[in-house]
Amino acid sequence: MTRHGIIRKWRPPLALVLGGTLLSVLVLPILGLFVLRYAAPVMGWMAAVVTISLVALIVTVILGWLLARLILRPSASLVSWADAIRHSPAVPVAGPERLGTREFGDMAESLLRMGDELQWRVADLSSYSAHVTHELRSPLTSIRAAAELLNDDIDAAQRAELVKTIAEASSRMENLLVAMRAVAQADTAEARECDPQPVAETAHAVAQRLGLTLECEGAPKAPLPSPQLELVLDHLLLNARDHGAKTVCITATEHGFSVADDGRGVSQKNAEKMFDPFFTTRRDSGGMGLGLFLIQRIVQSRGGSVTFSGNQPGATFDLCFQRPANNLT
Repeated sequence: MTRHGIIRKWRPPLALVLGGTLLSVLVLPILGLFVLRYAAPVMGWMAAVVTISLVALIVTVILGWLLARLILRPSASLVSWADAIRHSPAVPVAGPERLGTREFGDMAESLLRMGDELQWRVADLSSYSAHVTHELRSPLTSIRAAAELLNDDIDAAQRAELVKTIAEASSRMENLLVAMRAVAQADTAEARECDPQPVAETAHAVAQRLGLTLECEGAPKAPLPSPQLELVLDHLLLNARDHGAKTVCITATEHGFSVADDGRGVSQKNAEKMFDPFFTTRRDSGGMGLGLFLIQRIVQSRGGSVTFSGNQPGATFDLCFQRPANNLT
């Protein structure tokens, strides 16, 4: 049984169910004529009619029960589940317990995945909006306070300091908006098929620009367009450098690649929040806290996942681009 409560078992195809029903509708009248023609003279017309009626009634009840179980009930369950999602998008809702035919199983698979995605996005959007509001409030407050002080009678040094404060706050807001736009593009980008791109060449260029020593094991590839691949590697390697790393090792894995560095590593407390939007330990130096969040978004848009593990010292990020196996069969 999956997390949605769907039972693993063989399911008949819809063609078999409909074909069996139509075959029964075709065969029953022929059997009735046969009984009337050959059995009625022996058992009597009334007995023959009663027998035919009972057989037709039994077959009709059986077919009705099968159609209700295999078609009507799964349809109603999916409709009820969709209504529950629509009325309470932020509340997890268990999927239907019965799927009927194989085709309903395939349809339920798509709907349940879509429902999970919508619920995840609603919850994430609420959290993200709250963080954005909080992050914009600080520079706006600085700009407002500096603007009010500029109206006072102050000397040139104080005025220059206030102008610097306004410039820094404006720059932070601009950087924040740029990062938010990158996140929005990762969220709304179509997950089109993309041939796996070699990682090593782009990683070497990024490492050289950041002053890092790069080691590659295997031939790592990732199904990302070149701009997104460069963005992911840039954030991962920049994050490693900011944590004191000198060497970064990129290793090919079965479904993606891993990035390990020899930096200071990440504490357990920070590791639990590192993928949260706007979480950063470098806020004083201008950190936005959107780098790892953006990486996660880009990889998830390709049906993958990003996981972190300590490396003692250093840190390791595993990027997997294999879609989760579907259990709704």
